[in-house]
Amino acid sequence: MLPFLCLLVLCGLLAQNAQGNGSPLAIANFSPEMLHQLISQRMNSQDFTDHLQRLPLEGVIKNGMRQSSGGGFLSGIPLLGGLVNKVVVGLLGVKIKKVSLLELDVKLDKDETRLIITIPADIELEVKCPLHLAVKLVHLKLYLDVQVGVRLVKDPYTGHIKLTIENCQNNPGHLRVTVLENVNPLFQLVNKVVRLVTDIVEKTVPHLLQKELCPLANGLVQSVLDLLQGSFTSQMHNERFQLTPESFRLHDGSLQMVYGGNVPMPEGHSISAPLPSVSRGDSRLNMALSHNYVASMLETLLPAQTLTLGSQGKDPPFRQEIAAVLPRAHDVQALQIRTGTLSLSLAVGRIQVRLPIEIRAYRENPVGAYGPLFVIRINLVLLAHPSVSGGKLILSLHTPSIESISLLSSSIGNFDAQHLTGMLTRVMSTYLVPYVNRILAEGIPIPLVHNLGVDSMQVVAGKDALFLVVQRGMAPVSA
Repeated sequence: MLPFLCLLVLCGLLAQNAQGNGSPLAIANFSPEMLHQLISQRMNSQDFTDHLQRLPLEGVIKNGMRQSSGGGFLSGIPLLGGLVNKVVVGLLGVKIKKVSLLELDVKLDKDETRLIITIPADIELEVKCPLHLAVKLVHLKLYLDVQVGVRLVKDPYTGHIKLTIENCQNNPGHLRVTVLENVNPLFQLVNKVVRLVTDIVEKTVPHLLQKELCPLANGLVQSVLDLLQGSFTSQMHNERFQLTPESFRLHDGSLQMVYGGNVPMPEGHSISAPLPSVSRGDSRLNMALSHNYVASMLETLLPAQTLTLGSQGKDPPFRQEIAAVLPRAHDVQALQIRTGTLSLSLAVGRIQVRLPIEIRAYRENPVGAYGPLFVIRINLVLLAHPSVSGGKLILSLHTPSIESISLLSSSIGNFDAQHLTGMLTRVMSTYLVPYVNRILAEGIPIPLVHNLGVDSMQVVAGKDALFLVVQRGMAPVSA
């Protein structure tokens, strides 16, 4: 547990209260690395390479050559007759030989007002020269990229802060054209042609990229924004839970999301303290789930239960234990355990569940004609071990202890119920805890985590919140 407590201190998870109206139900922080993975996983490389492969470079360069042929770029070279036009017509042949998508880049700008997503690529070109020139093929490489900006904008109707795509653009200053093979300097015409092609590419490709690739890049980024900004809805036991991103913030090198919404709270349960804000620290992703959210989901997942032990024609193992402590109840054949509404307590490094329980002891099956021999009420306290699996938070209960015990009624005379504390603790540990854990294994849905494909997270309790962390070096996201 100590490493988790250190994690709380080092990451500053309890540093300050979250901003906004009301108490948020969840907060998530995404590092640029995590956003990079989200975009990369949704980027169909084949789509991008296909679009780049189909760039109409041949037509663009031919048109540029025609415009330049009469204006002097090729002038001064002693060509016979209409050789310039023959060069233009016979030259292209421009073939895209290879397209390579490079590692995309996600970063915050310096003033932390927007995200910048850069998608770079290399294109290798083969320029076919006319047969009457000494050099038949010239190989060029283009380095290019498109950039998509994402800015925070306040919705005028809801007042919520949302993520909005700015115009996609190509940065002409990033375009580089490289001749892959040296051309003999004696071939003046060929060198002129290469320089002209390079000049035309530098002037026309940025506009071409903006026209051809930006719709694809915008669609890719928008799909990620839709995922992040989508409402999270889950249905459990006829109860509907919905969380909605109410605000975003670019801060401390990360994108922060704040979830609001409504969760049903059992009657008589008060709202807990405001959810602490989460500092990303060194993690790729971390989240804070409020006490309200976890408690409400847990109470919905585990409503009142009735569990009957014994009365199957055999002496139940607890019969002798009861008889040893309470001889008047030597003929107990069945125990009926009725659980009430649980309550959740979150403190730093500790998760506790309190469960009110009524225990009825019978001589025969509880559906028989006879009433219970006695009825005892206990308040059971259990510790919970948290884990994340399949995009869900799973709490596994253990180490039951009886906080209080009292006798409600008895047909065999009054007795001190405290005498049954040890025996009932063992019964709870042997029978009730495994039964409850099978129910809790269904898990509590976590906003976004399932859609992100995150299956491994560290979980630690803080004051009035649970913190979930994806550290660098943990299992990769596979959305």
